[in-house]
Amino acid sequence: MRDALWAMGMQASIVATFDGIRAQSETDFTSDLKKIDVPTLIVHGADDQLVPIDDSAVLSARLIKHSVLNVYPGVPHSRAHIPYRWNSVSKRETMSFLNRRS
Repeated sequence: MRDALWAMGMQASIVATFDGIRAQSETDFTSDLKKIDVPTLIVHGADDQLVPIDDSAVLSARLIKHSVLNVYPGVPHSRAHIPYRWNSVSKRETMSFLNRRS
């Protein structure tokens, strides 16, 4: 996973990469998240080493009304690196969430 992210980073503009990381890490979305008033599914990998779960998914779930937080053990940051078994679980839980809301 880290090697893949390193390879992507080496192909990107250093300025764009820095600006993107800065914007993502320094922007406070609290007021925006509090405005969301529709059922929201939040999905996060428990093994995400790039985005701390407590500062992102857990906080978002607290701030968004009617949200559901699904945490997948052993799953990293990138969807491309999700073990196959979690793809079927993720699809099933997403469909369950959508069916409850319709």
